[in-house]
Amino acid sequence: MTSTGSPMVGVTISISGYEPVKTDSSGNYSISDLFNGAYTVTPSSAALTFIPINKSVTINGFNVVGVNFTSP
Repeated sequence: MTSTGSPMVGVTISISGYEPVKTDSSGNYSISDLFNGAYTVTPSSAALTFIPINKSVTINGFNVVGVNFTSP
């Protein structure tokens, strides 16, 4: 996750039905132990807005990478 080229640290990432996680010092995040199915990934921060506001992701036996957001 980036904002004008800089990593966004400490952004809360929520995925439908699971505990939220925070982005690390590089703006990365990981959510483990998801079952196959459709999910909505949503970033949130009191100080930032995001593009897009959420993304739909489908898990089907493989890791999903590149679910990224930016902040203007």
